[in-house]
Amino acid sequence: MKIIFSIFLLLSNFQQTSADLNRVKAYDIYVEGNELYNVGDLEGAAKKYKEALKHDNTHADSLTNLASVQQDLSYTKAANGNRSEAKKLLKQAISNYKKAIDSNPYHSMAHFNLAVLLHDDHTDDAITHYLSAVEADPTMADAFSNLGAAYHKLDNFELAVENYLEAIDLFLETDEAEDEEATQNRLQYLAALHERSGEAFLKMTDNVCEEYGHNCQKMAIDHFTASLDFNPENAIVEHRLKALGVISGEPKESSREYISQLFDSFADTFDSDLEELGYTTPWDIASEAFNIKQSYRFVIDVGCGTGLLGKLVRKGAERLEGVDLSEKMARKAKELEIYDQIEVGDLTDFLAKREGKADLITAADVLVYNGDLSKILNRCFKSLQTDGILVFNLEKIPDGYCETDQCTGWQLLSTGRFAHTKLYVDAVAEANH
Repeated sequence: MKIIFSIFLLLSNFQQTSADLNRVKAYDIYVEGNELYNVGDLEGAAKKYKEALKHDNTHADSLTNLASVQQDLSYTKAANGNRSEAKKLLKQAISNYKKAIDSNPYHSMAHFNLAVLLHDDHTDDAITHYLSAVEADPTMADAFSNLGAAYHKLDNFELAVENYLEAIDLFLETDEAEDEEATQNRLQYLAALHERSGEAFLKMTDNVCEEYGHNCQKMAIDHFTASLDFNPENAIVEHRLKALGVISGEPKESSREYISQLFDSFADTFDSDLEELGYTTPWDIASEAFNIKQSYRFVIDVGCGTGLLGKLVRKGAERLEGVDLSEKMARKAKELEIYDQIEVGDLTDFLAKREGKADLITAADVLVYNGDLSKILNRCFKSLQTDGILVFNLEKIPDGYCETDQCTGWQLLSTGRFAHTKLYVDAVAEANH
């Protein structure tokens, strides 16, 4: 009995020593993988992390970094058009992040990176992992920032603000030595967080904002102002402050910089976001156009965006051209391969080159970024043939809004879009036709 017991102890000690050696070996190989990752050798890093996992398949850091490499590789594959391989790599990344969390439930980076992958399509699950990330590491500013964005996506503006403000405090408290690039990145983060906070405050009610000591609009203005201080070149925030009456002088139209920046920021999720909102404007415009005529020779889709309207009018257009100020939106439209030509640039410049050519011009949610419609309508009419048709939409304000001779007939709303009276639109169309 004593002999058997001694043999068991020796065997147990040997197994423990072997496991310890494997963990040490796994860590050493993991470090080699990190060195390759840091110099951009993703394939080499992946091989090292997989080798480390052969020695210790529960090594959470190797699982996390392998998943991170797979995530990076998937983006490269997608950019090169290999979408099937990109999806396969993302599935592998998600699986490895989950394995890392199983091995170490308090692995903040595994939770955070997994949440990023789940953010768009599984937002509730993403929130769970962001919460786990900040529980494991309460100094993780990026996790608080993304957690705020996830709540914002779900229209939970109160929790969005709460987490944005936590992220702002953490970014301001950083005492790490920074190079110039890191400092600039941090300032851009702060600018974005203040902008998002301002947007969220505008969606909240004053009784909720009372705990902050001011009404919601005042809080929004304070955060937009702070955002502009951190990034004076943000045309979106500048336009917001004009719409809220903080920057004097109501503009007659939105700046090119504002429109370009605004829609570049929307491009990746534009179609899905509008689908969630039940957006029907392109269908309404196409229906109106085809109720007048069944087919057109030359159609110009101004402010074509991602091509939502273009897809609807293509069937009845012999030639279809589009123009948009947003390069990213225009790129999405080009991918559809339905336009005969697409240009990135100013609408009036584009139309000026096509005087008297179009028999249909469409504009879905384009003229809402102009207060004074004289210039854009004049240019549209000049680009139409004699019997050409212009179909567009606007936001309407009551005719009673204009009670004096000085009334412009249009108003810049707090949303950053313009609204118009029907009397004004009829008058300016008649004057420029």
